[in-house]
Amino acid sequence: AASFGDPPDGPSIGERLLAGMSEGYIEALVPSVLEIDDAGRETLHEGMRLWELSRRLWPDQDVDTKAKCRTLRWLADVGKHDFLLRPSRSGYLVRADFVRALVEQDRVLFIGPWTATFDEFIPEFLSMLRAGIGCEDFDA
Repeated sequence: AASFGDPPDGPSIGERLLAGMSEGYIEALVPSVLEIDDAGRETLHEGMRLWELSRRLWPDQDVDTKAKCRTLRWLADVGKHDFLLRPSRSGYLVRADFVRALVEQDRVLFIGPWTATFDEFIPEFLSMLRAGIGCEDFDA
């Protein structure tokens, strides 16, 4: 699995931003997104435009890309600090002082930037997930 600090494959964030500006618009870049599936497999997505990330995360679905982008943009807004736990069409939206996440049935998307508390939380979360602790509580 990639480390949180590893550079993304392909063009840098700066190169992507400049490319967007040269096309006549500034496309919002999402901060790093850590995807963890129900088996505990980790995938790190970095330096992507919102629509690129939406297409990568939901490739086989006929999704409303604009709605998914709005959800990701809203969760990534670092100006919002209040606690949130809200169901949505996409899953459950979670925001606390150390974590921002979209919880779907078979995965969790953690939205960066991450804090030291988050860095301590993730190994514990993965350990519980891989051990199957609590999974039966969420099966419906």
